[in-house]
Amino acid sequence: MWSVSAVPGERRGEMSESQPDKLRVDNSTLQCFKDCPKKCYLRYRRHLVPKDDTNRFKPEFGSAIHKGMEVWYKTKDAEKMDKAFIDYWAKYDGQDTANIRTMERGLVTLQKYRTMFLDEPMTVDPEMVEIKFDIDVGPFMFHGGVDLIAKWLDWEGAYICDHKTSTRKNSVCVRPNAQIEGYSYGAAAISGLKIKGAIFNFFTFRKGRTKEKIENTIDINRQMVDISEESIEQWKKDFLYWAHQLQHSEESNTWPRNTGMCFTYGRCPYLSICEMGGSLKNVDAMYNITPWEPWKEHKDA
Repeated sequence: MWSVSAVPGERRGEMSESQPDKLRVDNSTLQCFKDCPKKCYLRYRRHLVPKDDTNRFKPEFGSAIHKGMEVWYKTKDAEKMDKAFIDYWAKYDGQDTANIRTMERGLVTLQKYRTMFLDEPMTVDPEMVEIKFDIDVGPFMFHGGVDLIAKWLDWEGAYICDHKTSTRKNSVCVRPNAQIEGYSYGAAAISGLKIKGAIFNFFTFRKGRTKEKIENTIDINRQMVDISEESIEQWKKDFLYWAHQLQHSEESNTWPRNTGMCFTYGRCPYLSICEMGGSLKNVDAMYNITPWEPWKEHKDA
C-alpha cells in the first residue's frame, strides 16, 4: 500500500505560487502528444478548435452524464441529478442523427444507475466528489482530477472512481492505464488517503431495435482494479519520459507529425493544415481559438 501526503502549509492539490515557471502537464495534452506532437501543438498550444465540429455532441453527452453523477454523489437527490443532466445536455439534444445520444436515453441511464446501485457498499464524502489537483512530479507540475474518491465496505484504503461513456464495449484498458495510475497518485496527494485502486463505471449505449425498450439499449457495468506500488512507480517513469519530450518540443519549437494517426480516430481535425504543408495562414476561417487551461477553471471554481 502506498500513500502521498499534501505539502504542509499549502492548500491541498494546488501548485505552490513560488514555482510559477514549472511546465504544467495534464493527461489530455500528454496523451495527444504521444499520438501526434503536431496535433498536440495545434490543439493545446495554438488552441485551435474546428468551427464545424459537427461531432461535438459526442463527448458532451459523456460530460452531461458526468454532471448528473457529480450531483448525485454530492446530494443523493434524484431530481437534482436529472436536472443537472438536462441543463447541461439541452443545447446538444437532437444533434445526434443516429438517435443514440438523446435526452431520454441520458435520463433513463441515470435512473438505471440509481436503481442498480441504490444500496451499493460504497461510501462517498460529498467533498471528495470532482476533485482537482496540481502536484509536483519531478521538475513538472501534473494537473488532473478524479470523479470521486470512495471507501468500499470496511476495506483498508480508498478507491478513485472514473465514469466512462461509450458506444463500444471494452474500449478501455483498465490495467495498465496511465490516466488512472496518475490520477490515483494525485488523489492520494490531495486527500492524504491510501489509494488502493480504481472503480470504473462503464456506460455503453446503442441505438436499439424497433420497439426495443430503451433501458435495454443501455449497459452499465462496474469493474474494480487494484493499483500496485510498482505500477505507480512505472507511471512516474513514463510520465517523466514523456513530459521531458514535451518540454523539448516546447523549447526547440519542434512538433513532428505522426502520419500514422491521421485517421485513427476518424479524420484528424488538423489534417487540412498538414495537407497545406503546415501553413497557418488561413486558420481563422476554419478554427476558433479556444484556450485549453483546465487549471484556471480549477483556480476559479
